Amino acid sequence: MLVSLSVLTAAACSAADVGGPGPGPGPNPSAADTTLIVIDNATTYQVVDGFGATTISLNFTDGDHLGPYRSAAIKVVYGDLGLSLGTIDFGLVETPANATDLFGQRANDNADPMVANPAGFNYTGPDEIRSKVLIPAAAYGFSDLTLGPFISLPYKLSWMLPIRTADYSRYLDEAAENVLVTLQHWRDAYGQTPKLISLFNEPTSGNTELAGGSTQEVVDLVKRVGDRLRAAGFASIKFLVPNEETMARSYQVAQAILADPAARQYVGAIGYHGYPYGSVYSSPRRILETSGNGTPDPAARQEMEQLKALGQQYGVPIWMTEITEGPGNADYNFDAIETILARAIHIHDNFEYAGGSAFFGMNELWDSKSNAEHFAARGIAFLSDHSSIALVDVGTGAILTTGMGFAIGHYAYWVKPGALRIAATSAKPKVIVTAFRDQVNKRLILVAVNNEAGEQLLRVSLHGAAANGEVTGDQTNGALRRRIIQPFAAEASDSVNFVAPGRSVITLVIPIA
Repeated sequence: MLVSLSVLTAAACSAADVGGPGPGPGPNPSAADTTLIVIDNATTYQVVDGFGATTISLNFTDGDHLGPYRSAAIKVVYGDLGLSLGTIDFGLVETPANATDLFGQRANDNADPMVANPAGFNYTGPDEIRSKVLIPAAAYGFSDLTLGPFISLPYKLSWMLPIRTADYSRYLDEAAENVLVTLQHWRDAYGQTPKLISLFNEPTSGNTELAGGSTQEVVDLVKRVGDRLRAAGFASIKFLVPNEETMARSYQVAQAILADPAARQYVGAIGYHGYPYGSVYSSPRRILETSGNGTPDPAARQEMEQLKALGQQYGVPIWMTEITEGPGNADYNFDAIETILARAIHIHDNFEYAGGSAFFGMNELWDSKSNAEHFAARGIAFLSDHSSIALVDVGTGAILTTGMGFAIGHYAYWVKPGALRIAATSAKPKVIVTAFRDQVNKRLILVAVNNEAGEQLLRVSLHGAAANGEVTGDQTNGALRRRIIQPFAAEASDSVNFVAPGRSVITLVIPIA
């Protein structure tokens, strides 16, 4: 049974509970409960691009749903948890500038896709996402500008469907015009030009945002949009594609894009999702039954490794850009430790098996009013969403960090873009570890998930680095959620010991010379 919102609020309003003395290394358990962990600072893997979620404003025609709680919610997500990435949903653009109903009046600006009519574009959505999210989040260091997805035929651009049937080449040009004009507005009106944009979200699977479109259509759009942007002076923008529903389909479509030299030049990152609902990485329960027990699902691991190999073949990073259990499909109660453990393990698997450089939850914020309106006919409980980062109850003002949010926070708060993943191994299969080097701040970061029932003495052996100062970090177990670890001395320059409670997530931050 869920605990009351009033009980949850104190812990959930911040990502790390700093009140009172925190856990430290503690007394050593018996040798049988010891796990040897080796961090090899000399063996490096991928660069970390960051952690994020779909970025939405939650500001609609009926008002700002977050209202007076917006500032505090922004602080939780971007300050306390440290989100650094997002696919930024800026809403509808190609609808009349004077439209009173943005969705109902959406329409082509004119019949010539090579000449834009300014009166046919509306920038209410971009203005709102900037003022309501991006500007306040910048106070916490958030500077990402991954705009998109752009091309959604059943929703934003439904007027393109008959054009696609009648004149396929013109359709490609209309799509390119839509992207170009939007980017020109961000550059000219806001002084911002993204390095990466997301063209699609599940174009040929899942949401099927190309409405029956094919792999070749995805390739054609990448080329036509890319060519148009380059011709207009956007010399460096690249695309996050294809973000298909499943790992297998993402691999297939990404492989086709990258196999075409004309399309390949525009690919900045390979995005994938981990669906369908109920699959190994959509379900926290299944994560714990497989990777959590030291036995990753063979088929899912193979699919991740195919993505990793594809990225390495073409020198393109891998981003896991969306995952959720699905509306109303929660495996555990809202406050359950199991969800945090599972998503922390999922993040490890994304880094280890997929070679991922980024990991996203669902939405960065979601609120009770939007939930009630969006799921009115389905009766989906507000607190069944465990995969957005934080939930805002607009009736009580409670800001609740989800299991996904706490899991991401164990990484994102400490591991900043530009860090390197380095080699880390654990002697026990149910103690799952990931390590990073932050050269800017001269520290190593170890995230360890102890999925054993009992406590484990983590004996961390450092190779190629020397501890130089007190160790800190944060800890989640039992009722604690990302409780700050009080600084403690390393055992030696090449050794750090820490007692991890059973079923816990531990982040250790180790200063190095």
